[in-house]
Amino acid sequence: MTDSLPVESDELGVIEDARVRQVRYRDTVIEVRPLTVAQLPRFARAARPVLEELWREVDADDEKTAVVDPARVFDWLERFPPQLTEAAAAATGHDPEWIAGAELDQFAELVMAVLSINLDFFVRRLLPTLAVEGRDVVRQIARRTNGSGLTPSSFSSSTATP
Repeated sequence: MTDSLPVESDELGVIEDARVRQVRYRDTVIEVRPLTVAQLPRFARAARPVLEELWREVDADDEKTAVVDPARVFDWLERFPPQLTEAAAAATGHDPEWIAGAELDQFAELVMAVLSINLDFFVRRLLPTLAVEGRDVVRQIARRTNGSGLTPSSFSSSTATP
């Protein structure tokens, strides 16, 4: 048995509620939650154009610059309908055809919920981590190659793969 600190049940409820949103969709209610590891690859492939736009707008010094607002979502709905349909399907576990059969206002609300709940992960956690990791990799390569970067001669035959 592990020791744990006592936690007020109301505190957990507040945390849980902030990361879950209920969206009325067609004839049901969908609970939108943060993506799982299993959902991530399909979602990321589908939402790539939207995520790339968000990442370009993020100021490294101000993580709050990326927001999901109705005007932006409407623009994405116009430019990326198949991608957003697939992303919403991946995030909710529903079939893309079923997602595509809803009214536009319901679809927009669902997309906003999915992106808003997962924005923290993609923009405020993943992007800074990738940026730091990328700088570290560049520094390591520069050290190993005496600052000359990667060149064909910087690879030895013992590290080449067939």
